[in-house]
Amino acid sequence: MGSYLTTEIYAFLTVIGVTYVASIAGVGIATNFLNKLYLMAYGIVNMFTENSRGASKKTRESYKEKYRVRAEEGQSKTVYFVRHGQSEWNYIANRGIKGFVMAPFYMIREALMMFSEDSLFFDSRLSSLGIQQGQTINKQVQAKENDVLKQFYEELEDEDTLLVSSNLRRAISTMCYGFAPFLKTKPLYLLSELQEMTRNVDGIAMAQDRNSRPPCPQSEPDNQALYKVLDLDEYAGGKGLWQTKSKGLRRLFGMSEFICERDEDVIVCGGHSIYFRTFFQIFYPDSSHPCHKKKIANGGVVKFELSVEKGKFVIKDIEEVVVGFDK
Repeated sequence: MGSYLTTEIYAFLTVIGVTYVASIAGVGIATNFLNKLYLMAYGIVNMFTENSRGASKKTRESYKEKYRVRAEEGQSKTVYFVRHGQSEWNYIANRGIKGFVMAPFYMIREALMMFSEDSLFFDSRLSSLGIQQGQTINKQVQAKENDVLKQFYEELEDEDTLLVSSNLRRAISTMCYGFAPFLKTKPLYLLSELQEMTRNVDGIAMAQDRNSRPPCPQSEPDNQALYKVLDLDEYAGGKGLWQTKSKGLRRLFGMSEFICERDEDVIVCGGHSIYFRTFFQIFYPDSSHPCHKKKIANGGVVKFELSVEKGKFVIKDIEEVVVGFDK
């Protein structure tokens, strides 16, 4: 038995060694295979070391009380939170028994992608419904059917409006589908601060290094050109393996500093449900508001004002723009 295991380990290490040499030689599928092995190992470790989600009210309030805001007193910015459309991971994980039944088929599909730079689960891409939800944002903005959408359209046309996204592909792609006409004339910045707070493998960034570019999903040919011109100047890389509650809160407060210190008056942020809900729980004082308990729906857009008052970040005037919060 021991001899058999030794032989198997030797064979595995030989395969890895040959693949590594092929990767150095520029063989793309070898590089993709090694990246997938890395993501698998990272994902397993991340399940045990990621603990940034779910800080208690007491922990949030304590951190908020001790935090010293650097942004100037009286600063006020208009912010739009855009939650990504449904991802392939959401399609499986959030459908109960239907997702359980579909899981083996998706695992086979994922296995067949071992030599591809794309993935269904790691840094999960949009599902077909998620793509439609991103496109719906664009349709509603272009239609301008109410005063809130008219104002949003005008702000998006303004050259001084800033568009930023989480480093995870489902958020990037939703921003690309939702605001494609406006991205012809302005950049989409990637921000590490917006990465989701989760231990699931869908929250692991494929663009892990500083200023690195994530691969565009193969299922989104319309977004290939936009992925190639993503602005990486502000991108500090993916979150580290060891994540605590305080590190998660640090990213939320860091995002608030970024928003208030920018010259732009309007910032549109592509991101994630847990991150956004935690942001509202910290900075919006009325705990009875749906933002404290409900997630922004997939493909939803919510507007608010973020201000600095008496040395603290404060959210005011929350409005649902597209879809809004889960009902």
